[in-house]
Amino acid sequence: MKLKNINEVIEVRWHAIISGEKDDLEFLSNNKVFCPFEISIEAGDNGEYVLKSQDFNDFKNEHEIWKKADKILGNINLVKEFDCGMLRPLKLKKVVDADNNKHYLRSEDTLKSKLQVKSQGTILNEDGTVEEIQTNYVAIINKSLRTYKLITKNSEARRVLKLFNSKDSGKEFINLYKIYEIIEKDVGGIDNTPKSELVTKKQIEQFKHTANSYSALGEASRHGTENKKPPKNPMGLPEAKVLSRTIIENWFEGLLDKEKSNYSGLNLKINKATKSKFKVGEQNNQILRVSGKL
Repeated sequence: MKLKNINEVIEVRWHAIISGEKDDLEFLSNNKVFCPFEISIEAGDNGEYVLKSQDFNDFKNEHEIWKKADKILGNINLVKEFDCGMLRPLKLKKVVDADNNKHYLRSEDTLKSKLQVKSQGTILNEDGTVEEIQTNYVAIINKSLRTYKLITKNSEARRVLKLFNSKDSGKEFINLYKIYEIIEKDVGGIDNTPKSELVTKKQIEQFKHTANSYSALGEASRHGTENKKPPKNPMGLPEAKVLSRTIIENWFEGLLDKEKSNYSGLNLKINKATKSKFKVGEQNNQILRVSGKL
């Protein structure tokens, strides 16, 4: 993809009108988060938000635009939840042929989706005190750019994000284990699994033992019977999520380093009006609260 000047306006015939959490849309629009990929989210005069992409110019009818816009939004939703903590998905409302002033609506059935509730940008500690979250917005945007680039090129990386962001209740450990298996296979075994000060081989073994233990997890486990002694100290789900996120992020860094993809030099300026409105999602709250326990 061609890197684009962050202040350059994207001019295309086709516009995709999208909906979502207002604060999320404002943040993505004001800070031109995906502009380097020739994708923009812009606020329209009538209060609607418009998704534009230079790729739209390759298509001639609304059906092709629907398909392409859905794919772009799918990738944006994965990235903004994982990197930004924005839990409510962006949705495609309609497609507009700006040159001919024609609007194409999607049927009501295909617009239905389960909304996720977004938490405030604070953490409620066990002692009852409230802690404000300090967010590095430039780091979030740069990280989102790198993740977006990766999942558009690497199908397994995209699959990992879908599994991690899955809302399948009762299947959390099963999905996290699938993530581990994907990464373990890619790097060539547990000894090569991305590690850091927060990720050790012992913790990985504890996670695997817990995920496979019916005694520890019941029907949420990978196995229906106990194949060996249950773990003395089963890993809790919040800790398993933190462990998995750290492994994923380390793996992503390794994949990106191979491609020598680095957006840290982008001159991104954060709109001050956005800072006070941007909220960190519930998933990130959990991570900040329990990461110190690893």
